Amino acid sequence: MRTIAYITDIHLDEEFPAQYGVHTRKNWERILEDIDKKNIDEVIYGGDIGELTSNEFFFDSLKEYSKNMKITLGNHDKFEEVSKHYTNKYITNRKELYYSFEDEYFKHIYLDTSSYKLSQTQLEWLTNEVITEKEILLFIHHTVLPINAVLDTPYSLRNQEAVREVLLRCNNKVKIFCGHYHMPDERTYNNITQFITPVSSYQVKKDSDTVEIVTDHFGYRLITIDNGNVDSEVLLFRTS
Repeated sequence: MRTIAYITDIHLDEEFPAQYGVHTRKNWERILEDIDKKNIDEVIYGGDIGELTSNEFFFDSLKEYSKNMKITLGNHDKFEEVSKHYTNKYITNRKELYYSFEDEYFKHIYLDTSSYKLSQTQLEWLTNEVITEKEILLFIHHTVLPINAVLDTPYSLRNQEAVREVLLRCNNKVKIFCGHYHMPDERTYNNITQFITPVSSYQVKKDSDTVEIVTDHFGYRLITIDNGNVDSEVLLFRTS
């Protein structure tokens, strides 16, 4: 059995969460304390680290997990900055942070949407990568399935439909883990199941006609992989 902490959207040192009284570094420390207590095997970070000057602090804080850490980039991230601090054996000679690997049961795919879209190069690569007999676990900052929320139209992945069509055309079950919208959501469409994780900074109220910021809780997703089974649960913390 393997346990994974899927954490996303901490937005370290950014002005916007600070305006709402969110202490992003304090939130981050509480999450790291929790995953340490749980003896987490692996950390997957879903994107939007924060101000570029916070990248060194961010990666230093995860040194304990550096051998078992994966990351996808969000629209607040820059490949040029992140690549100063992070690499893994699956990335070779690329200017975007996308990669894949397989284990006994699953094909694991990680995508880079820091440009608010999948580049044509990535899209073509993904089209080939989904040709597999295994179930796919896909990690991406943005959503692939649309959701009924005020943020969805202005802030969605610009070529969301093209990415979705690639996944719908494959014969495999696809589980997507993502963040970006600062709210929880789970939905299934055909062979795709999408899990949006509440973020580690501030939330956005889901059922609202306007963007309502919620600062009284934050969290991450605990993913458990046991042979060919994948389960997950959201863990939430109250702000103090």
